[in-house]
Amino acid sequence: MRSVKLVGVENSRFQLLRKNLQSAIERLPHAVNFQQITDVERILTYKLSSIPAIILDDDVIFESGYLPDSQEIEALLSKNLINPIQNNRILVPTDFSEAARDAYLFAQYLAEYKHSTSINVVNVCQPIPDGMPLHAGQELDLMNKSALMRTEDFAQTHQLLSHNGTSYTTHVALGFPSEKLVSLSNETAVDMIIMGTTGDSSLLKKWLGSVSTHVAEKAFCPVLLVPVGTRYRRFDKVLIASDLTFKDDIVVSLVYDWLTDSNPELHLVHIKTDSDIAYEVETAQWLKTSKQAQRLYKAVILRSTSVAEGLNHYIEKNDIDLLIMATTHRSPIQQLMHKKVTKEMAIASEIPTLVLHYGI
Repeated sequence: MRSVKLVGVENSRFQLLRKNLQSAIERLPHAVNFQQITDVERILTYKLSSIPAIILDDDVIFESGYLPDSQEIEALLSKNLINPIQNNRILVPTDFSEAARDAYLFAQYLAEYKHSTSINVVNVCQPIPDGMPLHAGQELDLMNKSALMRTEDFAQTHQLLSHNGTSYTTHVALGFPSEKLVSLSNETAVDMIIMGTTGDSSLLKKWLGSVSTHVAEKAFCPVLLVPVGTRYRRFDKVLIASDLTFKDDIVVSLVYDWLTDSNPELHLVHIKTDSDIAYEVETAQWLKTSKQAQRLYKAVILRSTSVAEGLNHYIEKNDIDLLIMATTHRSPIQQLMHKKVTKEMAIASEIPTLVLHYGI
């Protein structure tokens, strides 16, 4: 669990900052360990330039200037809690399908372009296959060896020539695919998961049983979903699904940091469903990023009868290369109350979709 420390002495500024900080923490989509440090000897060990101060884990994120209100603190915490976008170590799940092959090829092209160091190809096997007795350890061992050989053959067969030293490894993991991949994203050194989506027309089937959408929602690292048949091309035009909050600026900064060498054209799109409007761009303007004023991004409010139709229409019309969505790890109650816009957009998208996560 991440740790947030409020460091200072009990005075009016400390009390006001504590009130705002506690209010911000309550709105975060995840739990953090909150501590107050008021002992003078302990305060001196942090070597702060001023107090009161806020420390996230071991990093000082506030220690000077006017006292931020609760929304400003929430933005500050969220910015430091969201995973950066990196792809030095890529995990590619495979079930040996066409979709897995396309995702693996896509990962290799991305690794070549972004100078990644390793790709780990993993096949997840259920621990006890249907009909196998629980004591059949020898049969299970043979099955694992067979799966590992098949995974190695898959990786070799679809390996591309690399010019920057990108390497691959293979392994087999035991477990149920959805849960195991989420676990691997948290337990092992993984910067990004790249996995295929089948393009199956059965929307209900996808909503209830898709491994890819489950991993995209629950993983502890960014997840890049690659529709079957997709071929890699550089991310020159990027669409960011917007919720019209301070989080937009965080995601914009993360994307520019990740794609700093290509300086992509960014489109922030907030979609509103309207049964009377098939497709309409309500507002559109070019804004400047707060950190890099020389870079512009386009902010759009889009109205459409459905998220899927409006999204794909905008993507096609503007020749978008990548869709990015930021989501949270919600509690079961929040999941029931929250409209599954993230899942619907991930399912509907016809281009690669990168899902980021707040609260890691």
